[in-house]
Amino acid sequence: MKKYYLYIAAAIFSSITALPAAHIGFMMPSGGQQGSSVDIIIGGQAFGGVREAWISGSGVTVEQVKFIPNLPNPDGKQRRWINQVLRSYHQNKPNNIPLPENTEGWRKHRFYNQLYDLSPCERDILYRFLLVPRNSLQASPAIAGRAIVTLKIASDAPLGEREFRLIDRSGKLSNPLRFFVGKHPEFREDFFPYPPAVKSTPVITIPGVINGQITPGEVDKFKFSLQKNQTVNFQLLGRYLNPFIGDGVPGHFQAIMEVVDSQGRTVAYADDYFFDPDPVLNFTAPAAGEYTLQIRDALYRGREDFVYRINANTGKFVPAPPIPPVIPGVKTIELGKLQLTDPVNFPVVLGHTLCSADGNNYQLKLKKNQQILLEVFARRLNLPPDSVIKVYDSDGNLLAHNDDTERLKAGLILHNTADSLLYFTAPEDDMYTVNVSDTSRAFGDACKYFLRIDIKRPRFAVYSVPSTLSLTAGAANLVSLIAERFDQFTGEIKLRIKSPANCTIVGADSIPANCDRTVITISAPHDPKRQIHNLEIEAYTKDFKTTVIPGDEATQAFAYTHIKPAATFPVRVLRRSITAVWKKKLSKLVLKQQPQIITARLTGGIPPGREICLE
Repeated sequence: MKKYYLYIAAAIFSSITALPAAHIGFMMPSGGQQGSSVDIIIGGQAFGGVREAWISGSGVTVEQVKFIPNLPNPDGKQRRWINQVLRSYHQNKPNNIPLPENTEGWRKHRFYNQLYDLSPCERDILYRFLLVPRNSLQASPAIAGRAIVTLKIASDAPLGEREFRLIDRSGKLSNPLRFFVGKHPEFREDFFPYPPAVKSTPVITIPGVINGQITPGEVDKFKFSLQKNQTVNFQLLGRYLNPFIGDGVPGHFQAIMEVVDSQGRTVAYADDYFFDPDPVLNFTAPAAGEYTLQIRDALYRGREDFVYRINANTGKFVPAPPIPPVIPGVKTIELGKLQLTDPVNFPVVLGHTLCSADGNNYQLKLKKNQQILLEVFARRLNLPPDSVIKVYDSDGNLLAHNDDTERLKAGLILHNTADSLLYFTAPEDDMYTVNVSDTSRAFGDACKYFLRIDIKRPRFAVYSVPSTLSLTAGAANLVSLIAERFDQFTGEIKLRIKSPANCTIVGADSIPANCDRTVITISAPHDPKRQIHNLEIEAYTKDFKTTVIPGDEATQAFAYTHIKPAATFPVRVLRRSITAVWKKKLSKLVLKQQPQIITARLTGGIPPGREICLE
């Protein structure tokens, strides 16, 4: 009689590692000051067993990661006892409330056994659970999980933006969320109070940074003092922190900031910054005194992922100067360096400001059948203009125009189609006029843009989804790639891995011609240390090369899949393939029956539906 062995442990191991990685929905606060230690509450899903975290850059250390299991709902008797203990705690009384003799049926959780010993973050989680009414129709599983992470920021940690990820029990990294290291004092809204206490209004200093989150109907308040005619500005980051909320309309926190005086009168207000939903508020004090900054949602909505971070500084807000587009082989002339009356020699990228409601005109001398490309860069660079390009001949006849151009939905700007693109062939030898204007006839110092006058230069950008990879050693690991083609490029895009050296592309190593999406396979040897490397894939042709951009697909308010780019592409080898592990490590089970063939669905080693014969 033949014996048939089924390696049960292999299937269990495979099913565990095949579980989805942890996904972060929000983190509060989203930054910290140099030389400080900060406790962060993180909400998301698939947090079970999370014990590690990873942050990009240097100078920030993950000190502790606490996974908080879901809190069970206590019944009336247990809830009354919990509230009795909490009242005693907040009255600064000794911890001497005895347990009843009969606690049968009481729900178990570490928080309920340590009510006197909880940290501020743990209390915030507990009190929100016990005291905030829950509406099952509005509950979001995407932010139901909880973890608390402690980060230590060195005094010389580089300033700026980082990427933070959780690591689940199988070693997979989560999606990234932004974390900021700053130099100014950090303030945060009060932790959730236990009644009858209510939230106080924190007093802030300027310059400083404010952190908070908006729950339903909530208005956060912060006090500050100014001298007469003193000017300050507040720049809020809300949508920038969490741009794509898939189950909420309009898909992000729509913040409003107001400044009220000591009499409660609104003296300044902002609900956006040009097209950006994240507002910027400039305020000059009409009199010396105390003022209050108020933050709320435009419709008084709220959820725990409505997190914000406000940079408060003296003076009027000055936006960062625009970064000109880089087109290989094309010279860029800086903003304002070219007179509009001068004939334009091209190829060139011109930087300008819209001077009037009718826009700006450029003179181009073209020969018959000469082909040029006209492209505006504005909205893609976070600049206000919603451009229109028009081309006229010397008699003033309109020959061609373009308003919007379809583009890949990648990046945080939803209206990335606003930048105009026009291919034009001159019908005759002539002096042509190219007009650039705004669809709403806006103009002024803020209406900056760049105009590319050029020939077609086939180029592309390539995105990898998702923004992290967990590899199985010795197996073919799938990687999805999405190409965005420019200047009507349709050719093949070759691919190669530049780093780390132990990763290789197996099989097809290109995105075929006329194809925008493909899947490649990557292989790597076993790494017992499971080190995290930054993966770098180069996409290239004979004339152009670029680095593949990691990203994660996200849904905007129930529709439209977008790619949210990431700055890092962490990759690690987590396990060996199932076929390599079976004979060496796993126990065997002798089947009493004698099936000739068993069909197995084992992730990481055997493709779905493959029949395997076990002897």
